[in-house]
Amino acid sequence: MDPLSLAASIGSLAGFSIRLLTTLSEFVDAVREAPKEVQCLSNELASLYAALGHVKIALQTPRVSTIPPAWIADFDKLVADCHDTLADVQGILDKARATQTAGSATQLWKVVKFSFKSKQVDLLRKRIAAQTAILSNLLAALTEFVVEHHKLSITSAPPAF
Repeated sequence: MDPLSLAASIGSLAGFSIRLLTTLSEFVDAVREAPKEVQCLSNELASLYAALGHVKIALQTPRVSTIPPAWIADFDKLVADCHDTLADVQGILDKARATQTAGSATQLWKVVKFSFKSKQVDLLRKRIAAQTAILSNLLAALTEFVVEHHKLSITSAPPAF
């Protein structure tokens, strides 16, 4: 897979994550007493979205024409894992339903039924944090690879006269 295809896959994940982040943020912003787990999940999604965006931009730079073949499988696995995690978050959001529509906005969390346990959300938060860290490491490695590749191409180029 070439860098632009990887960038497209990561762009798709970024789109998925921003949709989830928007939905979750609307819950959190609308109600001051949102559960801590939901607020923290929203923050983790924001970090993942930012990391995905940075990697996507790095892959789209004109200097990235090749990626070491061993990295391709790693990128594919990471993209699949991120997608699975985001699908799990989507599943939690899909299960959230209002059990009562009356009441003040600050009491909304008491009448919204979330079918999740704190441990489930905590596990998702940890998965997202790990994926964000891996993306950050891949971004650093990709940046270093591009710099080294560029240095090598400069030193091996014939002198211009």
